[in-house]
Amino acid sequence: DVYLEFGRYRSKAQNSYLSALIKQLIGRFRSGRFDALTLLSALSRSSRWQHLKLYSTNATVRSALATANVDADPTSGESPTQAVWHNNFVGSKVDYFLHRHVTSRVSLNETGAARVLTSIELENRAPTEPSSLLIRPLLRRVENGHNRLTLHLLMPRGAQFLELMIDGDKRSALTGNEAGNPVVWDVIDIPAGESVVVDVRYVIPNAIARSGQERKFEMRLWPQALVRSDSYTFQLSVPAGWSMEVSPARRLRPDGSYELQGRLFAPKKIEARFEISE
Repeated sequence: DVYLEFGRYRSKAQNSYLSALIKQLIGRFRSGRFDALTLLSALSRSSRWQHLKLYSTNATVRSALATANVDADPTSGESPTQAVWHNNFVGSKVDYFLHRHVTSRVSLNETGAARVLTSIELENRAPTEPSSLLIRPLLRRVENGHNRLTLHLLMPRGAQFLELMIDGDKRSALTGNEAGNPVVWDVIDIPAGESVVVDVRYVIPNAIARSGQERKFEMRLWPQALVRSDSYTFQLSVPAGWSMEVSPARRLRPDGSYELQGRLFAPKKIEARFEISE
């Protein structure tokens, strides 16, 4: 609403309005002129949906933030983590119209490795008219509603990247590291009204923990704070003869595989246990 109200050439007025809004909010906090239950409910919802994120260089404060689930660090915790995020490259607010669906297919084998195919569908539902700061890019050579972004996939520690494809075409993706987790990324262009599918394949060599006859696999899906949270599908398949129990509990598919679907409002941990007769 603020971007539509003030427009492209009224940034000083926009900043003054936002500054006054924040000062008024802080003033009400200091004076106690607010509804405590409403505030606590909003803070809880913002934290749960990953829209409230705090960072501190102090170890004690970091620990407290992690306990309160507001540290928003995908590399924290012991569970292997996969995270998808993107950064806008055109200087508009066109991400307001971006819808993402992430499908992760995990296949375990007898050696304890997991082969993963993560498919990310990016649908740009932006209009091209009427022109506004929501859809008008700062890049002059880019048309209204066009979305150019960098798309990143963070993989579990120890994972080995295999390939990245965009709409079926293999790309020479860029790779990096985030606090010990391998990251692969590339620049994606999505014209208004169109969609793109990005496929990333990787393998986790030692994905299954073993204790006697019992084996366990874990993966945590970490969300990006978005206007519209990702919809997701997670599928897990195992070799024939493996008896599988999975949390969150769902009925196994006829072929013995597991599937979980929903909206990724908050981190989602999947834990599977197997009994194997040798």
